[in-house]
Amino acid sequence: DEIDALAGTRGDVPHYARSVLTQFLSLMSEIKDDEKLVVLGTTNLIDDIDPAIRRPGRFDREIEVGLPDEKGIRKILQIHTKSMRLADDVDLNELSQRLKGYVGADIQAVATEAGLEVVRRLDRSGDHADLVNGLIEQWKGKFLQRMPREMVFKVVRIDEKNHVIMSLGDYAGQPLPPRSMTAVNEHFRIVKDATTPDALKDLIRSAEESGEALPSGHVIGRVPLSEADKQVFVQLAQQEGKLVDLLQETLPQEIEQSLAAVKEPVTKADFEKAIKKIKPSATRENHIDVSGTTWDDIGGYDDVKEEIFDRVVLPLKHPERLRRLGYDTVPQHVILEGPSGTGKTLFAKAIANEVDANVITVKLSDVTSKWINEGPAKIKEIFRRCRNAKPCVLIMDEIDAVMKSREGGGAHAEDQKVVNAFLSELDGLDNNEGVIIVGTTNHAASLDGALLRPGRFGGTIHVGLPDSAAREKIFGVHLRGKQVAEGLDVGALVDKTEGFSGAEIEQVVQDAGLIAAKADERRVPLEAFDKAIEKAKKRRASAASSDGSTPKRPIGFNTSRD
Repeated sequence: DEIDALAGTRGDVPHYARSVLTQFLSLMSEIKDDEKLVVLGTTNLIDDIDPAIRRPGRFDREIEVGLPDEKGIRKILQIHTKSMRLADDVDLNELSQRLKGYVGADIQAVATEAGLEVVRRLDRSGDHADLVNGLIEQWKGKFLQRMPREMVFKVVRIDEKNHVIMSLGDYAGQPLPPRSMTAVNEHFRIVKDATTPDALKDLIRSAEESGEALPSGHVIGRVPLSEADKQVFVQLAQQEGKLVDLLQETLPQEIEQSLAAVKEPVTKADFEKAIKKIKPSATRENHIDVSGTTWDDIGGYDDVKEEIFDRVVLPLKHPERLRRLGYDTVPQHVILEGPSGTGKTLFAKAIANEVDANVITVKLSDVTSKWINEGPAKIKEIFRRCRNAKPCVLIMDEIDAVMKSREGGGAHAEDQKVVNAFLSELDGLDNNEGVIIVGTTNHAASLDGALLRPGRFGGTIHVGLPDSAAREKIFGVHLRGKQVAEGLDVGALVDKTEGFSGAEIEQVVQDAGLIAAKADERRVPLEAFDKAIEKAKKRRASAASSDGSTPKRPIGFNTSRD
């Protein structure tokens, strides 16, 4: 498992690891065909494995275990929800479509998180906590009598409210409220004769160190407990003895009936919350949260929004409209260009949220390296992760830093390789690959010309400084929910902020609030905004003098392409 840790490229590993790899290669070469020995390796990083390992005669075949398709996702969902009571509004086919780009472990995590939502809902109502605590209170005396005092459960850690992770249980642990006698029995099942003192100590030590599931047969389970019960179960299991099986006992009938009455289903809303929390493994390293970013968060820029909708959103959300007319349904990659602070990154986040896609972000540091040829390899890896997370929006902030023009001889040889690798991967995307690239830049002129040809990005969308109408809408967005003076003249603020970007207007609103708070005002007066605007103008003048430039004049909504 994780063979790349053993057999990494020899130039990238320390000397002692190279000797281990050399010995491994030697032993692999000595395996004879009639030895009935098969060596299987697993890895997430195939390109990190030394080429000598991958040649015929050692590892002869490489089998890619890709992402499950929609049918596979549904089967995985069925496995992990078979013990759940699903509400009528839960459609596994619909969930399967939502979970494209998720691996099996991600899907299991979504199902588990949806179950936890039910537990939290019951905990908030108090019904579940009272039920389980009542059960434990009635059974605590009998339980402790049957258990050798030195063999009580060992608490590993407490991870949720009223949940204790315990060792010595063989219950795999669906974190759901018990709904039947079978579920209750599973909660209280205890390992019997098979546990020896040494094995017991090893089990407890492993549980303490990891706090996670142990090998099959010694799986950690979860049982909700009161504070008093937690103290009882904190005692160490240290001495030799045999554990008993409580399943022979009969629970009081009224408790059994109460448990059977707990039939809270897992709803569509529970799964929606789980999907928002659990992101595909492929996106976690470079993930940003876009769930709260909508078009309403961007004041003005109606022309820009319309062009983005036509080029990206419409083909992704309503492909049937284009197919009906016989047109291509492939969305276009876009580059948003314009001055700093105009909301280009905010537009990119809104696009990803609008089309309900997974999001991966890329910075310059993600594709550059001090090692020769490593930049192109990183580009390849980024596109591989995007394909695995499809539908996926790849946000490349400051794309000009990565895609520098190769003309004029100014580009470094390694930079040229990165550009070539990016263009190659871009051209290699299938028409319906489900990967959309949104780039942002303040310097469109420095982009490589090959990037902007039709079929790739096909030009740029200009996001200029907001005009007066847009500034008024931006003020409206950032003043939402703020306690400002009655009759505040927003029009006056708009006039005083000519040439300001959206980010500068947001900063003005924030600074005005701080000024009012410092003066212990009940509401933010116009004077506080005036002071904040003057402060912003001084910042602009200072920034302009430091780089020898002059503040940019406001420009309109020119969305023409270069």
